[in-house]
Amino acid sequence: MKFHSGISKRFLSVVLLDVINIIFGPGRKGRFIRGQMKDSDWLILSELYDTKNITKAANRLYITQPSLTKRLKQIEEEFSITVVNRTTKGVEFTPEGELLAEKSKEYLKFLGDLHREIHEMNELTRSVIMLGSSYTFSKYELSDLLMEFKKQHPNIDFEIRIETSNILYRNTADGYLDASFVRGDYKGDVERIDVGGYQAYLVTREPVSLEDVPGMSKLDYRTSDQTLILLEEWWRQHYHTDIPKGPTVGFLDVTWELIARSSDYYTLCFLPDEFRNPYGLSLQPLRMEDGKSLIRGTYFMYRENRSMSRAVREFIRFVKAWYADKDRR
Repeated sequence: MKFHSGISKRFLSVVLLDVINIIFGPGRKGRFIRGQMKDSDWLILSELYDTKNITKAANRLYITQPSLTKRLKQIEEEFSITVVNRTTKGVEFTPEGELLAEKSKEYLKFLGDLHREIHEMNELTRSVIMLGSSYTFSKYELSDLLMEFKKQHPNIDFEIRIETSNILYRNTADGYLDASFVRGDYKGDVERIDVGGYQAYLVTREPVSLEDVPGMSKLDYRTSDQTLILLEEWWRQHYHTDIPKGPTVGFLDVTWELIARSSDYYTLCFLPDEFRNPYGLSLQPLRMEDGKSLIRGTYFMYRENRSMSRAVREFIRFVKAWYADKDRR
């Protein structure tokens, strides 16, 4: 099993530069080597071209409108063009924007075809499942599940992509991934299995009163927009202000190490029951104004289709049985 943040980056670094040169011409090569554009940027261009509406495109991508607008501005700066003009009816693509949107379709199709072709090549000798997982789920639950599955199916391997849940959902719905473990209530052209919920916590070095939290220093970390929306709602209910922004320090576990060093720091996050609390931090469960716990659900998602391999179908069957047994335990 290989854990990485995307498919075979060493291999794709050559292939993607070749296809970019074919699609955009060699004059753009220098720009793309700097790595400004992300897969999510091509998704933004594609969805915005289909909807012609920033709000609708953001909703379909499960990101906030400001996040989409920010990425769009960075795309425009990357190419030194204006992609869209705003109108009373939505947005209108410029000629340069039209070209870029058309190329985004070609790029996304290429990437999807490449995933499938690599998958099919691997299946000639042994089965490979393209699996996505949120960072927290991969850290606390995924290994045990995959180790048990490998005992029963030693010839089935996994290529695992660790990403934020909104990107994993889109990759699964679009067929780039066979299945994903996703945090958040994403709905669309996918099948879902509820695999549990994570409680939200205020994390500090020592116990503190909620009234003292606004005067402390908040640490942010890499997470999905849906997580941010839930935490922002809790904050507004309790403090009647917008949630403050803090420095982004990477993944969540980096915040724990920093909080352990200073009583001035805190963070808000969702944690599984399996969380081991290596630094002995204070974990205060968050509740909404109605007294209900703030919970974010976790789901196993896949797209049902006739071309689904036997290995994927067997893994889906295994996951269903695994969590049915877990509920009984």
